[in-house]
Amino acid sequence: MDDSRHIQSTSLNLPRRIQDQSLLGYMRQHVDLLDALVASGIKLDGLVLAMKAAGFIDCRPGVFENALHRARHHPKRRPARTPVTPDAIARATPPPPAAMPARPPPITPEQLRKTSRFNYEGTMNLDIKNYI
Repeated sequence: MDDSRHIQSTSLNLPRRIQDQSLLGYMRQHVDLLDALVASGIKLDGLVLAMKAAGFIDCRPGVFENALHRARHHPKRRPARTPVTPDAIARATPPPPAAMPARPPPITPEQLRKTSRFNYEGTMNLDIKNYI
């Protein structure tokens, strides 16, 4: 067994995760680096320890392998989210009231009632002669 790889794998310095970044997002961002480390022969347990040091405390070997596979074979579906800055919030002001469409009038209770197509008056006034 080569002890130099074990020592190297525990002293890996992977980039830290960004705030609430998901494991899959991190893997997609650093897939080239992680592929190079796997190809160099570093043990999976050492990579998992490095991922824990990078901020993913719940990373396990199976989770690591699955996320790396998904990062390789399933590209990003949407661009990375840009952080919201205070000046961006200030620029995103609502349009003036004149540009907004007028609201429709409120619905009255009479409009909510179903219109009856058949007026049921009961069976008391039915005449049998009308049906023979």
